[in-house]
Amino acid sequence: SSAAASTPSSHKRRKSSTCSDIDRRPKKGDEDYIKRPENAFILFRRKCCEDRQQEEASALTDGPTKKQRQADLSKTISQQWKA
Repeated sequence: SSAAASTPSSHKRRKSSTCSDIDRRPKKGDEDYIKRPENAFILFRRKCCEDRQQEEASALTDGPTKKQRQADLSKTISQQWKA
């Protein structure tokens, strides 16, 4: 019961600090918004996608090439990343 009593006060404290205009973090679209730097996996994924696109463009196949869905592509790339 003591944990339940401390929850509302901590929630109230958190809410008041996030609602103040002074400490407000800039949101996407704001003038002062700074985009987070891309992590190593995102850079790796982009490189893999670029390499795959170049392979598809240079491949001279008569039949239509099946495009891989983004979710499936991400799974494949994440397996390569773990390896």
